[in-house]
Amino acid sequence: ITLSRSRQQIADSFGIQKFSLLRVLSDFQKAGAIRVYDRQITIVDRGKMQSATAQREKCRRASSMSCTVSIVPT
Repeated sequence: ITLSRSRQQIADSFGIQKFSLLRVLSDFQKAGAIRVYDRQITIVDRGKMQSATAQREKCRRASSMSCTVSIVPT
C-alpha cells in the first residue's frame, strides 16, 4: 500500500490522534504483521491483521469503553 496522504490526514480520517496511529502501526510492525518504510506499508501476515481486527470488534461489542488490541508475535 502506498500512502497518498500524510499520517496526520490518515489519523484525522479515523478520528484519532496521530500518535495513536503511529503506535498501532509500530505495534503491527513489531509483531511482524506489517512492514513500514516511508509512505509504503506492506502487509506481511494477513492473519495477524485479521486477528487484531476481530479482537478489536469483539472488544467494541463487549464494552462502550475504549479497548486495547494486542498482537502476540508467533
